Amino acid sequence: MSRFLRRTTEMRMPSNTLFCMRAEVSRRLFKLGITECPQFVVHEVRNVGQSVENLLQDRWHVIREKQSKPRSSWNPEGLDVFADTRLSLSDSKAYLSQVLRCNSAPRRKYLAPPRQSPTPRHRSATFCGASGGPWAPPARLRNFRFQ
Repeated sequence: MSRFLRRTTEMRMPSNTLFCMRAEVSRRLFKLGITECPQFVVHEVRNVGQSVENLLQDRWHVIREKQSKPRSSWNPEGLDVFADTRLSLSDSKAYLSQVLRCNSAPRRKYLAPPRQSPTPRHRSATFCGASGGPWAPPARLRNFRFQ
């Protein structure tokens, strides 16, 4: 498998494929046991793993170099911020008028406290409605039985 991985590095396979293949080869060597494998196998896996690592690092270096160069097309003086951020709400006149009419209605300053607590008492009989508490079923369903 390490020979196959070496051939794929020569074929310039994608970086993610090489990374996964290197991890798989290393995992298989670990499962076999480094001390129990012949030394030529361990040596081959280490060499191919190092060559893949060097190739991946070189590719990453190229990407970082490309991204570190300033772009020649960036011209902040040529930007028109006001024109680019101007909002056009041509179809929203009816909606905004309705919202403004609803918001102009007088509001109560204080909300009335609830008449009854919405949380149930934490007793199973009360919660299930056996005592006629706040969670009691309607009278017509109290004696209902499934058949």
